[in-house]
Amino acid sequence: MEIAGVVKRVAMVRSGEGVNGMWVSREFSIMTTGDYSREVAFVCVGKDMVNIISGINEGKTVIVRFVPESRMKKDETGWWTSLRCVAIQVAEKIAINN
Repeated sequence: MEIAGVVKRVAMVRSGEGVNGMWVSREFSIMTTGDYSREVAFVCVGKDMVNIISGINEGKTVIVRFVPESRMKKDETGWWTSLRCVAIQVAEKIAINN
């Protein structure tokens, strides 16, 4: 899936150690364009993806390719859904209505 917008916020880098070793992630959001603009948040996982978003400043227009992922909450009362970023392209002008 793919969506375009302007980078609005970039969160701090998070890291830790899990069952499979060390991990690193960073979240960011974009503001979409069009009649019904919305703020949409994504997560970058892994050193390479975190380095890419770290080099993109707020206010830049980007195209984000992502994979939606959901998992059931431990208490089985609902779902957690995240949008995992798999690619980011900086664009000068976007003529896409989301």
